[in-house]
Amino acid sequence: MKGKITALIMAMALTAGCLAGCGNSENGAASGSSTGSDSGAQSGEASEAADAGEELEDIADIVVAYPMTYAPQDVQTVEDALNEITEAKINTHVTLSPFDLGTYNEQINLMISGSEKLDAMVTFFYGSTEFTSMASQNQLEPLDDLLAEYGQGILETLPEQYMSTTKINGQTVGVPVYKDNVATVYLAMRTDILDKYDLTEQAQNIQSVDDIEAILQTVKDNEPSLVPMFVQKDMGVLTQGMFLTGDLDDVTVYEPLYQEQIVSIPKDDPTVAQEVYDTDYYRDAVVKMHDWYEKGLLFRDSATTELINTTAISSDTAFAMVFAAENATMMSTVQDCGYEMTVIPLAYQNVTSQKISQLDWVIPVTSTEPEAAMKFMNLLYTDADVVNLLNYGVEGVHYVKNDNGTISFPEGKDMNSVGYYGNLSFFIGNQYLAYVWDNYDPDTRAKSLEINENATYSPLIGFTFDSSAFANEISAVSNVVAEYHNTLVSGMAEDPEAMLEEFRNKLNASGMSTLVAGVQEQLDAWIAENGLQTSDSAAASEAAAETDAQADTAQTTEETE
Repeated sequence: MKGKITALIMAMALTAGCLAGCGNSENGAASGSSTGSDSGAQSGEASEAADAGEELEDIADIVVAYPMTYAPQDVQTVEDALNEITEAKINTHVTLSPFDLGTYNEQINLMISGSEKLDAMVTFFYGSTEFTSMASQNQLEPLDDLLAEYGQGILETLPEQYMSTTKINGQTVGVPVYKDNVATVYLAMRTDILDKYDLTEQAQNIQSVDDIEAILQTVKDNEPSLVPMFVQKDMGVLTQGMFLTGDLDDVTVYEPLYQEQIVSIPKDDPTVAQEVYDTDYYRDAVVKMHDWYEKGLLFRDSATTELINTTAISSDTAFAMVFAAENATMMSTVQDCGYEMTVIPLAYQNVTSQKISQLDWVIPVTSTEPEAAMKFMNLLYTDADVVNLLNYGVEGVHYVKNDNGTISFPEGKDMNSVGYYGNLSFFIGNQYLAYVWDNYDPDTRAKSLEINENATYSPLIGFTFDSSAFANEISAVSNVVAEYHNTLVSGMAEDPEAMLEEFRNKLNASGMSTLVAGVQEQLDAWIAENGLQTSDSAAASEAAAETDAQADTAQTTEETE
C-alpha cells in the first residue's frame, strides 16, 4: 500500500463555465380594456408599478453560514456580486456569514442557542455542528416539501443513494454536498525536511507505524523548533477512520454508524455495531499515541488549540500530519500547507452513509425564510456562478481565469493577501461546478466525478441511525467522550490503559450500552428490510490502485510565494 504524492502547492484556481445570471421579470397585467386608450395605458402602468413595488417589498432576506480557511476581508464584495444573481433569479437577498474553520462550531452554537436568524448552513466534520449531532438535538427543519417545490435541481443532480443518507425518522433533514467521497487516509510530510536529512526514499517506502516513527524521531533530533507530528483537536493520528498500530497491510478500517462513537468494522462483521472505545484496536492506538507523546513526537497542546493541521504546517509549527481526504480535497489540503509535501496513503475507505451525510446543507430551526433558503440551496447545486463566488470570490478581483479553464491569483496576490480565499469546495453545494487552481489538471473535476460515480459503497449504505429517542444517553455519553477522548488519542494521558478503563466505565454508566443496543436494533431492522449491499472488491482494488497512480503522477510545482 505504497504511493507518493510530491505536491508543492501555492495557489489554487478555479475552472468551470460561468452561467449567465438572468433576472425573472414579472409583467403587470393590463386593465380589462384592450382599446389602448390613455386611461387604459395609465391603468396598466399603475398596475406594473404596483407589481414592481410589491416584488421589492416581498424580497426575502436570508443569512447563510459556511466555514473558510482564512477569515476573509472582502466578504461584502462577494456578497454584492452574489446578490446580483440571487435577487434576479430567486428574489432573495443573501447575507454571508463565513467563519474560520477553527471556530465554526462555536459560532454556529452561539447563533442557534441565541435564536439568531440563520437560514442555511453547511454541517461540519465533527463537533456540535456535525450532521447527526444537530439532527439529534432537533435543530434541523424537515426538507421534503421544500425540496419537492423548490429543490428540483438538487434532486436531479444528486445520485439516488445520497438522499437516503440524510433521512431521520423518515424525514429528510439535510442535503449532502455533492463531492468526492472515495476517501483515503494520508500521511503528509514536508519534502524539504525529508530531503535535508536524506529521508525521502525512506518516506516513500513506509510499510509500518515503526517506519513512520523512525522518520519522526530523526526530525525531533535535528529540528527542535518543529513538532514532528501535529495532532488536531479531537482528531488523533492513528484513529482517523482507521486503527493503525502495526503494518500498513494490516490496517483496520471502520465505518461510523453513529458519529465516530459506534461503528461497524467490516473485517470483523459489518452487521455488528461496536462501541469504538471498547475495542482492542482503540486501546492499541491510544497506547501507541502515548508512547509517541512521551518521546516528544506529538504536538502537545491539542486539547486547547484552535490550530488546524494545514495551518500548523504552513506556520512552521509542525513537520507532518495525518488526514483523510478524497481526490481533489487531498490536493487542496496539501496546497494549504504552503510547502511541498510528500504524501503517503495509509488506508482506503469505502463510501459510507456517514461519509456522504457528513457535510450537508441544512436549514436550522432558527430560519425565518425556509422557502428562500431552499431556493438558494438549489442554486448551490445547479449554478456555477454561485458556487464559484462562495468558493473563490469575484473574478478579476480574487482570481483570474486561464486559457485552459483553471484559475490563478491576480498578479502580486496570494492566499494571504487576496482578500477572499475559501479553497473549501467540498463544503459548497456541488463541488463538480467549482473551478480548480492552475497547479491542478484542468480535468480534475471530470476525473473526480468519474471516480465518485464508480465508487465502492459500504454494504450498509443508506443506513442512518435515528437518535431522537436517545437524547439523554447521547448527552451523557457526549460529555464523557469530551472529557476523555481527546486526551487519549492525543497521547496526553499519563497512564492510557488506566484512563481508558475509567473512560469505559463512565461510558457504561452514562448509557453507552443502551445507545449501542439502539443502533444494533435499528441496524438489524434496516438489514432485514434492505439487505446488505454487495461490495465489489475488484472495483475497490481498482479504485485504490487508481488513487495511488494519481498520487505517483501528481505534478510538483514550484513555490513562488
